[in-house]
Amino acid sequence: QDIMRVLQEQFKLDQYDTIVWTGGIVDLHKKQIEKMQGEIVSFRMVDASKEAALHGYYIIGSQVFEDITNQSAYESKL
Repeated sequence: QDIMRVLQEQFKLDQYDTIVWTGGIVDLHKKQIEKMQGEIVSFRMVDASKEAALHGYYIIGSQVFEDITNQSAYESKL
């Protein structure tokens, strides 16, 4: 319940169309998230939650690598 309280204090959850839960948080708080889905209809849990989180990290990491590579190429042309 603490995590939900903190989330509700820090974010206006009702302003989001969809809130996707991924990673180990789903395993740890699945029952609480399911309970909250009745109150906050935008909550969605991903079945393969850890794989989804890993895929997200891969996408972010790939973009960071591309940005660094592009910046280095740009700087070497100066």
